[in-house]
Amino acid sequence: MPFVPSAGPSLPTTDPTYGGRGVIYSPGNPSPGPNEYTSWADAYAAAAEPRSIYVDDSFVSPVPIPSGSWEVNELRAAAAPGAIALVEPQAGCVLVNLATLDHITMDGVSPSPVIPLASGQMLNLKWSSINVQSTGAPAVSVSAFSYITAEFSQIGNFAGVAVDVNGFLLLFVDSGSGVANTALDSSAATGICVAQLMNAGAYVNPVQGPGLLLLLSNYGQGSNVGYTPAVLADWSGVAPANLADALDRIAAALGPIA
Repeated sequence: MPFVPSAGPSLPTTDPTYGGRGVIYSPGNPSPGPNEYTSWADAYAAAAEPRSIYVDDSFVSPVPIPSGSWEVNELRAAAAPGAIALVEPQAGCVLVNLATLDHITMDGVSPSPVIPLASGQMLNLKWSSINVQSTGAPAVSVSAFSYITAEFSQIGNFAGVAVDVNGFLLLFVDSGSGVANTALDSSAATGICVAQLMNAGAYVNPVQGPGLLLLLSNYGQGSNVGYTPAVLADWSGVAPANLADALDRIAAALGPIA
């Protein structure tokens, strides 16, 4: 029997302007199309889990995300490829289980961290940036063993600490990325913040507090260039001779890692 549209279940519609890319949060849009929502709550309710929400800041910029705990897996820019959407979380906004920011600039004004990284959670920044205004708290909080990767992205463009490390953080900064303006605070870290600088990445006074091991490596060849612990006295004995030595000593200090 041939398929007859009127006889079968209704098919979801998408706005061809965005290539049919799912739920779009477009505040201030006077004529929202299919799958476009001017309310964050409506866009959140319409997105299927794991939620991927596209942000359109062509009518209101920065785009606000209101107070509340929101379980969102991905935030992506809805505009043409290459465009960056500006997002401003409001006070009390928490993004739970956020894994990807893609072409998003997030300016933190909330008095509490917006992105809490749970144990084993990875946050991937693609052509994105996490900034903190002088009145805001760190945008990201690390309480356990977590990862942040930056691909053509920036952490800490503006004043204030962007990432508060209270656990063990692995930070990989890839080509075209940077960490600046004292973006990391490891002063209360229970583990060590390990920051790996890939080729063409950059650090500009990124850290305050002890416990940072900065690994400089050639990404293309996978070889060590050098190791610079922020505080050499934090190491027992001499500085690690190579990557394996550093990781073995960190693992021994932390105990078994599940």
